Amino acid sequence: MIQHTRQKFLVALKGIVLCVSLSVPQINHTGWAQSPDAEVKTLDAEVNAYIQQLKDRDVTVRVTAASALGRPILGNPNFANPSGSAAVAVSALTKALKDQEATVRVSAAVALGKRSYLPTTPEDVEILANLAIPELIKTLKDDKEVAGVRSRAANSIGEISWAINKRTKKSLREFFGNEETINDLVNTLIIALKHRNVQVRVSAAYALETMGSDASAAVPTLVNLLKEKKQDIVVRAKAANSLGNADLKASLNGKAVPALISALQEQKPETYFLRANAALALGSMGSEPIVAKDAVQPLIIALKDKNTLVRSSAANALGLMGSNAKDAISKLIEVEKEEKNQNVQFRTDVTNAVGKIASDPKVAGSKRIVSVFISILKDGNNEISVRQSAAYALGKVGLESEEGVRALIEVVDDSLEDRQVRKYAADALQEFFKNQAYQDPTKNKDKSLSFGGWKQLLIIWNGQNAAKVLEKSNEKEKLFLEEEKEVKWYLQILNLQLQFLIFDWIQKNPLILVLMLYFLVLPSVWILIFLLNPLGVFYIKQAFNRFKGIDLPYPLSGGFKGTIDILTFISFLDFFYYRPRVFDKWISNQYKLFNKNFLALVKKYDDYEPIAVELDGTSVTKLTIKELQPIFSKKLTRLVIQGEGGTKLAYQLAKWAMSKDKTERLCKHLMLPVLITDFELNSENKADDKLFINTISGQLRDLVEATDSILPELLDQLLRQRRVLVIVDVDGFCEMSDAKTLEIKNRLSEPAFPVNALVLTSRTKLEMKGRLYSLCQIG
Repeated sequence: MIQHTRQKFLVALKGIVLCVSLSVPQINHTGWAQSPDAEVKTLDAEVNAYIQQLKDRDVTVRVTAASALGRPILGNPNFANPSGSAAVAVSALTKALKDQEATVRVSAAVALGKRSYLPTTPEDVEILANLAIPELIKTLKDDKEVAGVRSRAANSIGEISWAINKRTKKSLREFFGNEETINDLVNTLIIALKHRNVQVRVSAAYALETMGSDASAAVPTLVNLLKEKKQDIVVRAKAANSLGNADLKASLNGKAVPALISALQEQKPETYFLRANAALALGSMGSEPIVAKDAVQPLIIALKDKNTLVRSSAANALGLMGSNAKDAISKLIEVEKEEKNQNVQFRTDVTNAVGKIASDPKVAGSKRIVSVFISILKDGNNEISVRQSAAYALGKVGLESEEGVRALIEVVDDSLEDRQVRKYAADALQEFFKNQAYQDPTKNKDKSLSFGGWKQLLIIWNGQNAAKVLEKSNEKEKLFLEEEKEVKWYLQILNLQLQFLIFDWIQKNPLILVLMLYFLVLPSVWILIFLLNPLGVFYIKQAFNRFKGIDLPYPLSGGFKGTIDILTFISFLDFFYYRPRVFDKWISNQYKLFNKNFLALVKKYDDYEPIAVELDGTSVTKLTIKELQPIFSKKLTRLVIQGEGGTKLAYQLAKWAMSKDKTERLCKHLMLPVLITDFELNSENKADDKLFINTISGQLRDLVEATDSILPELLDQLLRQRRVLVIVDVDGFCEMSDAKTLEIKNRLSEPAFPVNALVLTSRTKLEMKGRLYSLCQIG
C-alpha cells in the first residue's frame, strides 16, 4: 500500500513538473497536437502527463504514452481517479490514431482495446465505445492506412464489443440504438475480411465473432472464407472460430455446418489448426440438436485424428454438446482406455467431455459412467491431471450414485493421496452439493415427496458424511476450510428444501396425509404400547368393550350403522390384542404369587422319581421332561395318564409347566397349571363348558389372590393359547354314573373344547372318544 502510494505521488509530481515545463513557450510536434482540442485537460495529473507526452517529438515517448493510457485503471473512478479523466484519456488516444508515425497509431489502437479490460466499469465502457468505435471504424475504412494499424483497429473493435456485451449486458444494437452505426460497422468488417493482409482478415473475423447476433449478416462471407481452400489457414481457422459463436446463429445458414464438417475432415497435416477450430465451432453450435445430429459422428471420427490438438478439440467439442452427444460416450470411454499411459492432455479432455455429457439428467447409464470415473480416480498409476479430471467429472455426473460419493470422500480422507487430487475431490463434492442446493424444488420433477423426498434424504446423508470427513481433514491439515464451510452451508439449504417439500406436499395432499396418519400413526401407537406394556393393549380393548353394542355417533359413522366397539378393528387395535406377548406378560405378572400358592398346594408330591411308562405305544424306562416336550409343543395338547401314580405324575407336569428353566419346561412359554377334581353338571345333569370354565377361573383367582374374577375374554385366550394347563383328575368323578362320566370324558377330548392344554389322569383305563390325545400308561 505504501509502495503504491509512493508511486502515485511520484507520477503526480512528474505530471506537475511537466505541466510547469510545458507552460514555457516551445515548438510543439507537428500534427494534431496543435489542435485546439488537444488542450482538454483533467484533474488527473497522471493522465495529463501522458497526454503531454503524446506531443513529444520522440516517437518512443509517444508510443509509450499511448500504451500507458491504455491501462483500464487509469482514469477509473473506482481507484480514486477524478471524474471525467477516462473520457479525456480515450479522446487523446483517438486523436493519436492520426499521428504521423504508424507505430504510434498502432500503439493507440491497441490501447483503446485494452481499456475495455477489467477492472473497467460499465460506465467507462460506454464512454470508450461512444468515443472510440467511430474513430476505429474510420481507421479501418482508410485504404491509405497501413495493414498493421487497420488490423489493430479491427481487433480493438472486437475487444470493445465483447466488453459492451459482458459489462453492460447489452448487444451492440441495444447499446447504440442506431441501425446505421451497426450496419456501417458490420459492412466495414465484412469488407476487411477481403483485405489482402492476413492479419486484417483475422482481426475482422475476430471482431465479427464478438458481435454475436448483430453480425449475422457476415455469416455468408465467413462461410465462403472458410470454404476457400486457397485462403490462408489461419484466416480459415479464425472464420471457423467466429462461426462457432452461438450468438451469431450461424446454424441458420444451411451452408455453415457442412462447411465446418468439411473443414474438420481435411487431411493435410498443415490444416491441423483449422480442423481443431472447426471441431470447437461445431461443439459450440452443438447445443442445437439439429447441428449435433450431423456433427457428432464426424467428431467421433476426429477422436482418432493423427494430431493431438485436433483429438483434444474433438473431445472438448463433444463435451460442449452435452446430452446431444450422448451417443459418443461409449466411444469416448473406449478412446480413454486406449490412450492410457500416452497423451495426458487428451485423456484429461476426454474425461472432462464424458463428465459434461453425462451430467445431463437426460443421459442414461450414469452408473456405468460413474464406475469408469471411480476406476480412473482410484488408479494411482494414472497421471495426476487425469485423476483430477475424473474427480471433477464425478461432481458433474452426479453423486446420485452412492459409489461416487464414497469414492470422493475416501480420496479426501486419504492423507497419503496426492494433495491436488484430494483438493479436486473436495471441490467436486462442493460443486455437487451446490448444484443440488440451488435447484428449485418446485420445478424439479424428481423432487416430489414420493421420490424426491427420499432422494433428498440420501443427498443430505451423503452431505453429512462429506462434511465430517472435510472437518476431520481440516483438524490436521486445514486444506479444505472453504469446502467444509460451503458444504455445511449447502446442507442447511438442503434441509430447508426438504422441509419445504414436506409442507408443500401436505398442502397439496391432505387426504393422503390423513390416510398415512391412519395407516402409519395408529399402528405405530399400538406397536409402542405393545412393546412397552403389552397388557396396556388388553386394557384398552376392555375399555372399548364397555361400550359394546352402543351405536356410533352420526358424524363418526358417516351415515353407516355401526357400534363403538368396531373402533378397535378399524384402529388396528385388534391386530395386537390376541398376540402371545400380551398373555405372556399377564402370566409373568402373576407368576410369583401363583407359583408360591401352587407349590404349597402340591407340596406332598415333591418326591417325584422317574418311572417306567408306555408313551403312545413306546416303552420308556424313566419318564423325563424330554419325552413329554414333543407332545406339549403341539398347538392342541391332550394327554391321558392311566394307572397308579397318575396324579403324582400330573402334579410333576404342573411343576414342569412353571419351570423358569426353558430346558426343564414342557413348552417354550410358561403355563399356569390348574387342578380340577370335580366337574359340576348343569340343571339338566349335562356336562356344561361354562361351569367347567368357571371352575378354572375360580382356581386361578384363588391362586393369584385376585379380588375379582378373571375376565372371561382373557381367560378364554389364556386357555386357547395354552397359557393355562388344565389337569383333570377323572377319579374325582366317582360319585357320577358311568354314563355321565363318559359324557364328561368325551366332551373334554373334543377338539372344540375351549382348552388347548389338557391332562386327564385316571387309575383305571379311560375309553376316550376320537384319537386326538396322547396316552401315557403307567406300569
